[in-house]
Amino acid sequence: MSDTLIKPATAIVKAGTFTVNGEVFAETVAIVGKVVAGKKSGTSVATIQLAFKDQRVTVSANDFDVAASIKIPVKGKKASVVAVEAAKLVQFAKALKDEQAVEIVVGADEVLVQAGDTVFHLPPVAEFPAIIYPVSDAPAELDLEAFQRVVKITFAAASTDEDRPILTGIYFHDVDGVATAVATDSYKLAVAYDGPAGVTGLVPAVGAKLATQVFGGDDEVTYEVVDNGKYLLFRSAMKVMKIRLIDGEFPAYASLIRKTHESKVLASRDQLTDALGKVRLASNGGSIPVEVTVDKGNMHLSVTNIERGSAHDDVELTSGSKNVPTVGMNPEYALKLLKAVDSDNVQIGYADKFKPLVITDGSTEPTWKLLLMPVRIA
Repeated sequence: MSDTLIKPATAIVKAGTFTVNGEVFAETVAIVGKVVAGKKSGTSVATIQLAFKDQRVTVSANDFDVAASIKIPVKGKKASVVAVEAAKLVQFAKALKDEQAVEIVVGADEVLVQAGDTVFHLPPVAEFPAIIYPVSDAPAELDLEAFQRVVKITFAAASTDEDRPILTGIYFHDVDGVATAVATDSYKLAVAYDGPAGVTGLVPAVGAKLATQVFGGDDEVTYEVVDNGKYLLFRSAMKVMKIRLIDGEFPAYASLIRKTHESKVLASRDQLTDALGKVRLASNGGSIPVEVTVDKGNMHLSVTNIERGSAHDDVELTSGSKNVPTVGMNPEYALKLLKAVDSDNVQIGYADKFKPLVITDGSTEPTWKLLLMPVRIA
């Protein structure tokens, strides 16, 4: 079986006029455009390629670490290939998303994206990086729902610091027969169990999250590790995506997750999230910690900020231990973790004011666990 090749659009193959649904085109371009979002304008990786053939257009982008291609239906018989600046195409397509029919006119010197009296002009880009999507005879089926769930949880803890590439990934691995995903930025950690069986490797968190946006709905998705273990490839009938795996060893983390706690409290996740969202307004973006005190069945959250004003709020506890230590908490980190999980209640387990807080849903066999490092209170 031969590989799928997305050839570079070094020149216009044939001119042509094509019609596409505005909403479908805008959504597709927006998703594919995320592959190269933020890339320097004028470079080959800051482009999107449109390849028209057989009543479909393949929308592709490639920054060498992540590549994605999505096919959508169009009206138009001629074959044509053209690359344009990604950021502009995303903007123009979004402006026409409410149009039933958007016309794309590919010419030798310009590409027109138009509907009604609105016409956008785009110059063709001379270079687009070719994409090779390897094809095998035995890809494995992906449990897409499980993949989306664990990525949502673990993405919240992944680092964005490119100087620490290992920590920008989600580590998919097997723990005693349980498919597990974990990510950490060293200040917070998220581990999710019952993930997609068979998926292994250190996957860039940004790429994994993008995969959950590329694939969805009724997509029947397969996956495989290709190119001698360098890439993770996802494929459905009309979509394909390739993500370069991170080379390196994920730090040992299991010993950080305590199974027993000196004290613990149980609270409504929504109420705790709401209270944190309010007091964080006085925290200078998290630079000033929230002081968390438990007393008489309530969790008291307070921020003291001389420059921007102070804030405090209370959360009624469903249950709680006595002698719970007062801790400092970065509200931005806490909110990011709590918003990533779907649970009515959250249990916070304490050891002391210096060791990580262990957050679960309070069940005996949680499908996720969150760790949050406490912050020293002045």
